[in-house]
Amino acid sequence: MNKTIVGDYYARNFGKWYLKIDSNNSFQFISEDYNALYAKKELFFQTKGVWFRRGDSLLLNSKPSKSGMLRNNVEILEKIAEESTFMFFDSFGDTIQFNNVLKNQVLFAARFHGDYSKINAKVVKGDFFEFDFINTYQPFTFKIPTNESKIYKVTLARKEKSDYFKDYIFLIKNKKLIDLVQKREYRKSK
Repeated sequence: MNKTIVGDYYARNFGKWYLKIDSNNSFQFISEDYNALYAKKELFFQTKGVWFRRGDSLLLNSKPSKSGMLRNNVEILEKIAEESTFMFFDSFGDTIQFNNVLKNQVLFAARFHGDYSKINAKVVKGDFFEFDFINTYQPFTFKIPTNESKIYKVTLARKEKSDYFKDYIFLIKNKKLIDLVQKREYRKSK
């Protein structure tokens, strides 16, 4: 009976939410709530925990994670002739758009949702850059490995919220999970 709910679930309505239900009674949840940006809430996060089924309800409880959470990742794509380029992606593989890039010698800070999809900068080996996307992703520091200008693909991870779900209930209905509190429907991927 529990095997019927095991799988990947997605919800999209001015945001992206992903809920993975595993057969070992663990789950992973990722939230990108774009409405929260306007309310200045921090609802770009990830959490893991355990789940239990009670009839037509799924009960979730978050727990602190020792490993397996998404981490920031930098991939060097190619050498280029001009300034280095930093492109940003979320864990879904979508390009992150941002605006209001603020910059000093080592810090780039940006607000999510805008017209920019990359940052160009002249860098040298050993430079440290800190990227901070305000109210969304984990800030991180990156050390430049070479004097050559490169294209850097940066996949950003969300902050962990190990206390987000406490006896949180989803309704189970026809290959869907329904979050009654947030009024959000999660569809099972095929």
